[in-house]
Amino acid sequence: MSSLQQSVHFLKKNTEEVKKIDPFNFLELLTLFNYKEEKNIDLHYSESEILETLGLTTLNDASSFLSSENYINQFRSSKNVLITEKFLSSIAASSGAGRHALTNNLQFKGIGRNILANQIDYSHSWGGYLPIDGLKAMIADKVCEKRTLNKPLKTVGLFLYEDPKLDPKQILALRENNAFRLSTFWPDILNQKLKKIGFESLEKHFNHLDQDKIKVQLVDQYIHAFANGVLHRTPVADNLTLTGQWIDTESIDFNESGDSLDPYLFIFVKGNPIRELKTIKDLKSLREDFFLTGSSMHDISLPGRMSSIVIDALFDLKQPETFKEIFNSSLDKYLPNKAEFYKLYQDHNCLKYYALLNESYDSLKKLKYKEVEFAENFECGGQFYDIRHKGTLLYFTKNGDISQKSKNILEKFNLAVTKDNLSFHTAFKNAKILDLIT
Repeated sequence: MSSLQQSVHFLKKNTEEVKKIDPFNFLELLTLFNYKEEKNIDLHYSESEILETLGLTTLNDASSFLSSENYINQFRSSKNVLITEKFLSSIAASSGAGRHALTNNLQFKGIGRNILANQIDYSHSWGGYLPIDGLKAMIADKVCEKRTLNKPLKTVGLFLYEDPKLDPKQILALRENNAFRLSTFWPDILNQKLKKIGFESLEKHFNHLDQDKIKVQLVDQYIHAFANGVLHRTPVADNLTLTGQWIDTESIDFNESGDSLDPYLFIFVKGNPIRELKTIKDLKSLREDFFLTGSSMHDISLPGRMSSIVIDALFDLKQPETFKEIFNSSLDKYLPNKAEFYKLYQDHNCLKYYALLNESYDSLKKLKYKEVEFAENFECGGQFYDIRHKGTLLYFTKNGDISQKSKNILEKFNLAVTKDNLSFHTAFKNAKILDLIT
């Protein structure tokens, strides 16, 4: 409730100031949202005041786009203004959806389609948020709080929309908002104003501005998490924060045990669709060329690698060797049995990193079977034929797909929540009995 009251206070105080800003000037908005908390303020707002101030209105025609002129008119005439989060990033660096809005201390997720929604990416940009995703985020928050070095930005509330016409059902999620996305400070768009905001955020979170120590803490965060059974499936600049605090935790997979996750490989086979493969050993019989497109080692490296790029840019440094040293040291600390996978990581870059450099499948180096022979018994957990690149993408893992294991846990939790229309309080009580929150 205090978070909602803080948000109401922020909107009541700042809406008129926000209206004076060009709604497309994200730098001015960033300054506003680098908001200093006030002391001794009256936060005794009634429930009716909270609902009136935070009431959200979206377009009836969810398939349409507003013109800039119509959007600005709506922006200027609104009683209260919730800024869409994508305004706080750059179009060049960000491809996130426009379904997020911010106050100074909370993010609202699932606000409906708006001017920034990407017409192609419907799965994100329709503006809705499914109850199952919100539930996954809350579970993952609990897991991350227990198993990671750097606590996530927690989901503090889920509200079900009452509109009976909404199919599927949708929710509004409220999440803590005290960190900026990594994409906001990408080197291509960085300037002195952004640097000042970035430094203030780093100093507030880490209590110092030693760039090497900050990089160590960021790299440790991602490798330590993997060693404790937690993995972010979409480690891109939009889904990571400058301070390493995880957001969008519905994208996080985890196991129940808390032990290190099993390693995995993604392999791309050029040519016509291939028959279903059971293990990596089956690659040996193929005539087609195949390529490593990613692995668990790449996925735990990429967030730290991107963070290091941004930290170096903020401090006007170019020290790629420093990241390598930090990464190796962190691996020795948390994942000492890394020899074969580290060799693959050194010799073959991943497709996600090439995407950052605007490079394609053509940049991939051909993989030789002897390089993955140590993993010959890894099972194929899924395959997909990519029509655009004319090849089959294969996923190999040691002991089953971690995402499927996370789904199984989620289904158990979902049953605990929905059984006999239980209240959330009773549902969470049941879930703890079932030992689903680790």
